[in-house]
Amino acid sequence: MPTRTFTRAELDALGLPDDMPSAEYAAKYPEAAVELHREQVDSRRWVSVHELVFRAPDDGKAYRVTYVAGLTEHQDVSPWEYEGDTVDAVEVEPYERRTIAWCAVEPREEQQPEADDRPGRTAHIGPKEAGQ
Repeated sequence: MPTRTFTRAELDALGLPDDMPSAEYAAKYPEAAVELHREQVDSRRWVSVHELVFRAPDDGKAYRVTYVAGLTEHQDVSPWEYEGDTVDAVEVEPYERRTIAWCAVEPREEQQPEADDRPGRTAHIGPKEAGQ
């Protein structure tokens, strides 16, 4: 898996993770990094963990980095708190995936069991069917 190592200063200069320019700005200024995707992936006691995918302006490739954010105003943490002086970014590419979502079921009219018209047969209506 191809990776690229960024210094903290390089990531700060690109505006990662929180000062990235808008797509319109990045279109006018090709030296700006472009945010492609951001997602919270974990939550710990004092910080939330996020993945950020961005397009690097110098080589045009997409990279994924992981950073943290404090959960309250009292957590004074750096986004790269758990990294060393450098941050390893994984080169990524988009792919399509199918997801399944769930929605509420529309109410249906309840049907009474059909009587069996054959001689000697009766339909049993139990407590659920009889509304008891």
